[in-house]
Amino acid sequence: MRAWRITKRKYAEAAFEGFGARIAGGRWNSAGRSVVCLGGTPAIAALEVLVHDQSGEVLEESYVIIPVDIPDESVLELSKDARNRSRGVETQQVASPFLVDSSA
Repeated sequence: MRAWRITKRKYAEAAFEGFGARIAGGRWNSAGRSVVCLGGTPAIAALEVLVHDQSGEVLEESYVIIPVDIPDESVLELSKDARNRSRGVETQQVASPFLVDSSA
């Protein structure tokens, strides 16, 4: 499966460290856990950037798009129920077992 990561050019070398998610937490992870979000298409990856832009300056930054090839056996398909949950502890609990042990 091919996925995409968009990040500011100045952070491109650290694009897969998950620093921001580790500091602030996110929909699928609690603070302290590194997670990197990818999009299934370049458009979805771009939407992820736009949705989280609080400054309104996203178009003024220089970005890079990085393709990522993920082995099919490593892709986890979440249930519709899990995908539809709102952000917070509930979705973090869905993902936690997979962040600790990829065989969960």
